[in-house]
Amino acid sequence: MKIIINILALSLSIYSLSAQNFKTDYTKSYISKNCGEEKFAFTFYNNTLFRTDSYYNTSIKVPSKRQLTDFDNSGFYYEMWLPTFYLELYGINEYNKVPQFNYKVCFDKKGGDLLYIFESGANSGIDSGKFYFTLKGRNIFCTD
Repeated sequence: MKIIINILALSLSIYSLSAQNFKTDYTKSYISKNCGEEKFAFTFYNNTLFRTDSYYNTSIKVPSKRQLTDFDNSGFYYEMWLPTFYLELYGINEYNKVPQFNYKVCFDKKGGDLLYIFESGANSGIDSGKFYFTLKGRNIFCTD
């Protein structure tokens, strides 16, 4: 029994080390100036993103793989997580069966604190996207 518990603990430790987990507390649409309080949890793991609405306790599962990292004009570090690898692996028919979102995950610096996650439809413009802010990101980007 002790061996099983140790194996389970080790498995959970490995999972938590390889997964990126984030919590956000505020959201706003791309075209809005004001942020509202709305809590979400994000987990990026094994080429999959899980987004959970903390109020309704509902989740979506989205194929997503880090494709690009860079710094924006303000000096913030960001990662782009995209679903295009899924199209390349499985073809258009399977790709059309899954949710398709692009994610920009923005930090105050490389290895630093999360500021926001921006979600947009993979086949739509950014003006229909949504920001998910941490408190630190809200204090920088929200005007209310």
